[in-house]
Amino acid sequence: MADKIRVLIVDDHDRVRGGLVTALRRADPLEVVGATGCADEALQWLHERSPDVILLEVKRVGGALPCPAQALVHQIMPCGALAGCGACAVETRLGWKLACNDGPVFDLIDLLPKG
Repeated sequence: MADKIRVLIVDDHDRVRGGLVTALRRADPLEVVGATGCADEALQWLHERSPDVILLEVKRVGGALPCPAQALVHQIMPCGALAGCGACAVETRLGWKLACNDGPVFDLIDLLPKG
């Protein structure tokens, strides 16, 4: 059996959090190691439970993150990821970036609105 991918869910909406837990518990090889709406609890669990992936409600962080994080951006790439069409452009704090050329993984803080 392959190793499980350990997932921590952080969202303050009970229904969203519950739905994610239900869906992810059915998905092999995922293992939900925690689900909370509390940032302090999430930080504690981050260290205690060592998740591989954190599903974080981005608007809750208010432009500041308690730890470095990255986001995988899914974009349509009609040019076949040759950086020729610009259709996969992503607005970041550092200006427009191409998911096919500059990503598709970006620092999460760069994707949050300024302010």
